[in-house]
Amino acid sequence: MRKRARAALLTEAIAKEEKVGEAADDLLHMDGMDDSTARTLAGKGVTTMDDLADLAVDDLVELTGMDVERAKQLIMTARAPWFA
Repeated sequence: MRKRARAALLTEAIAKEEKVGEAADDLLHMDGMDDSTARTLAGKGVTTMDDLADLAVDDLVELTGMDVERAKQLIMTARAPWFA
């Protein structure tokens, strides 16, 4: 029984690891986003527009190394659906 439980936990961990780095379509196709930035964000756990919208500008700059103005623009684009 323990052997099966360990195998199940290992399978679950592998599945989670494989999903890391996959950006959602909304993030990939939002205005101002490029593939490289989307992959960088997804690799750090920011996989959707909502995830991006939840970030502060300083957090995004720290995660990606992008300039402040671009970070502001991307965050505001990600937040736009909140106000629609």
